[in-house]
Amino acid sequence: MTRVTTVNPRTVANIAHNRVMPSDVQNRVTASDVARLAGVSRATVSHILNGYTGKFSAETEERVRAAASALRYQPSLGGRVLTKGRSDIVIVLLPSAAVGVRLQEVLDAITVAAQSLGLNVLAWFSADTHAPSLSALTYALPAAVIDLSALDAGEREVLEGAGIPVVPSSTRLAGQRSPLPDELVASAQLDLLADRRLVFAHLDDSRGSGRLSRAREEALRLACRARGVTEPLGITLDLTLDNAVAGMRALTGPDPLGIACFNDDVATAVLAAARKLKLDVPGEIAIVGIDFTPLGQLLDPPLTTISIDPGAGLDLLLADLKACVDQTPVDGQDASYSITIHRGGTA
Repeated sequence: MTRVTTVNPRTVANIAHNRVMPSDVQNRVTASDVARLAGVSRATVSHILNGYTGKFSAETEERVRAAASALRYQPSLGGRVLTKGRSDIVIVLLPSAAVGVRLQEVLDAITVAAQSLGLNVLAWFSADTHAPSLSALTYALPAAVIDLSALDAGEREVLEGAGIPVVPSSTRLAGQRSPLPDELVASAQLDLLADRRLVFAHLDDSRGSGRLSRAREEALRLACRARGVTEPLGITLDLTLDNAVAGMRALTGPDPLGIACFNDDVATAVLAAARKLKLDVPGEIAIVGIDFTPLGQLLDPPLTTISIDPGAGLDLLLADLKACVDQTPVDGQDASYSITIHRGGTA
């Protein structure tokens, strides 16, 4: 539990006036420096600043906090790990893709929730192959790892086996009954591109978004199988006009195309290529993006795209984070995700 303490400004001023500087001002201020300034033992400083109060007088607690404030003392991460068996850092593990407006909103919500629990947030971008990152995560002993579609089942098992809480937990995912976001998106893309020759367009970039992109393609393939329709051809495009034009030229034929895109960036490249090739949109080629980015809505025509509403999924994720911090069981409630289709002029 985060403790909010008010300190008498006069006490801070008095201590600052008599401030005892560390022996070497270049060195980090330590708990011993705070103890010396406050006139108490180092153990007393440790107990008070780590929240183990009640056996000290209010005056002693105030002096310690005032001394820590005057010296601008920051607790040692290593010391906190030794004391609590974990750090106060929450690592948000993301696939190595661009942080768009929607993902930034999720990160903001996580940061606010973590701060209310007395935790700090570190965003960690993972590569497609990140065994070294798993070792580093295990060594760092974070309070929790929040997985935003960056880990597979085996990698989650490695972290959870090392005693590191992963949010959402494997138990939560195993009990999930409602469709996951990729499944909802795939179904919507298929609805929008019905009766066309399907193509799934990946983004070729250096940030390693492949895992997330492959997951979205696989969701579309599964949706096709469930409906008994032909599965999509997969292509990869970068965000250059020449590459997009070459990719689209190779696909053109007598049948109208339906391009399900990894995100709105890819959809923008496809639309630019269609314009260059003088293809009718959405007659000869229909395009559906994902993310509902502001830029995509400034195109002519605006992109038809899909946004994922984190809603209940985000609420449960934050509830799981709190349960990890409080060391209480995670409830078995199912996460009900939702999406919104934004009909532009491309499909």
